Amino acid sequence: MVDLYQKALGFSIFTQGDTMQELKNDIKDAISYHFDKESGIPKVIRLYIAKEKVLAYV
Repeated sequence: MVDLYQKALGFSIFTQGDTMQELKNDIKDAISYHFDKESGIPKVIRLYIAKEKVLAYV
């Protein structure tokens, strides 16, 4: 089950991972595929972590 998703703000870049480390690696891969030149890749990538919880109302 995939728990972590990423969408870039202002770009059509999406990725996902099962762990935080996998997500970080996938983000770097997705960004490198999106930009033609390394000079266009942002030097800093900011992650905003939000957790969604589902409750059962019984």
